[in-house]
Amino acid sequence: MDFENSPKNKKNSDRIFERRNLIVFLSIIESKKLWIEKKL
Repeated sequence: MDFENSPKNKKNSDRIFERRNLIVFLSIIESKKLWIEKKL
């Protein structure tokens, strides 16, 4: 349980989480762009 409480690990997991969110966000934008291009 020390693993969860360690500030360093907290920061690393937050960073990983942010990066994952960013990737998901970008992929959603990309798919929307493709979808819009197909509709046009």
